[in-house]
Amino acid sequence: MLLRSKYFQYQPIFYKNKTVAYEALLRLPDKKVNIENFVQTYVNKGYFDLNVITHVLSDIKKNNKQVYVSINISSTSLINDEFIAYLLSIKEDFKYFYLEITEHDNVEDIEKMKENCQILQKNGLKIALDDYGKGYSNTDILLSIDFDYVKIDKLLTNKIENSFFSYKLLESIVSDISSLTNSLIVIEGIESEKNLQLIKNIERKYNVNFLHQGYYYSKPLAISALQNNEKIEYNFKKLDDISSFYNEVEQKIYNTICENDFDNVNELLKFDPFNTFNINYKQSNKEIVSNFISAFYHNSNTSFDIGNFLANAMINNAECMVVIRDINGEAIFNNKKHIQFYGFDLVGHSIDEIKETLPGYDACLQADRELIDSDNIVLSKEEVVFINGEEKTFVTQRNKIICGDNLFVMTSVYDKDDAKVEKIDSLTSCYTRDHLSDDLNDYQYVAFIDLNNFKYINDNYGHEKGDDVLKVTAEIIQKHFRYGDIVIRLGGDEFLIFSNIESHEKFDKRLAQVNHEIEVATKNFVSIAYGVTNIAHDYQEAIVTADQLMYKQKYDRKNTLVNA
Repeated sequence: MLLRSKYFQYQPIFYKNKTVAYEALLRLPDKKVNIENFVQTYVNKGYFDLNVITHVLSDIKKNNKQVYVSINISSTSLINDEFIAYLLSIKEDFKYFYLEITEHDNVEDIEKMKENCQILQKNGLKIALDDYGKGYSNTDILLSIDFDYVKIDKLLTNKIENSFFSYKLLESIVSDISSLTNSLIVIEGIESEKNLQLIKNIERKYNVNFLHQGYYYSKPLAISALQNNEKIEYNFKKLDDISSFYNEVEQKIYNTICENDFDNVNELLKFDPFNTFNINYKQSNKEIVSNFISAFYHNSNTSFDIGNFLANAMINNAECMVVIRDINGEAIFNNKKHIQFYGFDLVGHSIDEIKETLPGYDACLQADRELIDSDNIVLSKEEVVFINGEEKTFVTQRNKIICGDNLFVMTSVYDKDDAKVEKIDSLTSCYTRDHLSDDLNDYQYVAFIDLNNFKYINDNYGHEKGDDVLKVTAEIIQKHFRYGDIVIRLGGDEFLIFSNIESHEKFDKRLAQVNHEIEVATKNFVSIAYGVTNIAHDYQEAIVTADQLMYKQKYDRKNTLVNA
């Protein structure tokens, strides 16, 4: 037999710290012989690769292993008709292995190779491209064939802890693969804890998980030592570009890891001056750095740059004025329209300086304080400002923002004459009845909700306790309804819900769950009565119908209690 006296070892491949596959590695009795040179002595690569596959499958079956193994084959085998016919004849064994394509720098017939790969993949065989990034000559084949996996050349991985350029080159290659293909990425050659940490930073940055392979995890093993594993399907998220600011933070993280420099922790923390990552500074420097790195990648992903840039652009160019102040009234942001309107940038100036320039600024700070001192998260009101002796009315909406231990107020300012402003109920954060419009005719269903026993709470425990009940009710309702549904506080203890939920039955079940949670939260003092109906043509008619159904349910409930 061709491979007599030869044998294979199997190196584990990990996904989220679990062994999910193995790579079959050919071994020779004489360890002085170079494996690659030995393989090159065979002219008929298809025949050689056929024997490799047969040997590996024999290993698996003789040892009764339920494993998934990657087997290296030459690209030339995939344009060999006899080799393709052999593979198709054993397709019931595709559950045991997938192919890793090597020697792909100079493929003679890419079109035929592509056609044969498609045939094999349609029959259930997975195909990987090995050694990507070894030179750049393999980009053509990457673009031509839809590989299931792309394995990064281990020489790239080995260099990343010694050179920031190599680290960014690896990241760039990963980004290129993602933007060009839907392939899953395998990182091999992970040899040290630093290697792994830097790879994980890339994963955190893009919110993905690669497959990992290398001596840090495990050396190659004999077939008898393999643990059974199940083949897993993976999804890979496409990556986006990053900005220079992100690179600046990453450079500092990189230096901290590779130089074990935990003394200059403030150099990292300066990138988060308000401690929005909510880090406990009483820990050791190493723990602070570790938590900063985890929080940075968890909170940022690609949106730390691109999303932040877009959000900043949108706020800066918004039709309304926007200003953000901290709990002491210091302005930390005001957008372009705010600066243009007042002819004055609030940021960088003291409160006293601003008061001298903007008469009436005290009223803005008092409104901020009103929201800060309340239990509410939103405050909407109308405010009158005198500009050049003329009275002008604005509608303002303040939102309470909590970042770590810091509290901010973001105020959006709309010209009452120019814009239709959505009114938000300051107590419950639901829409007010001002939101009612013909746009609601696009919804499938409406529910009318009224609280049972609410008057008893107000009369016996006071309106403050009644307000607490309304807030809890609104929170429970909003928790159970999805983005796109509309929750309106109609007034008092009455709410409307507009939804495109799949069916009337599902709407009823969801409201029943809402009712149960409200009963638990109020210790059975309060429940809800509700009516649900379709919106056929006119949402106003539907509200009337839902109201009638709600009262019928309320009436039936009272009769049940009386008869009980």
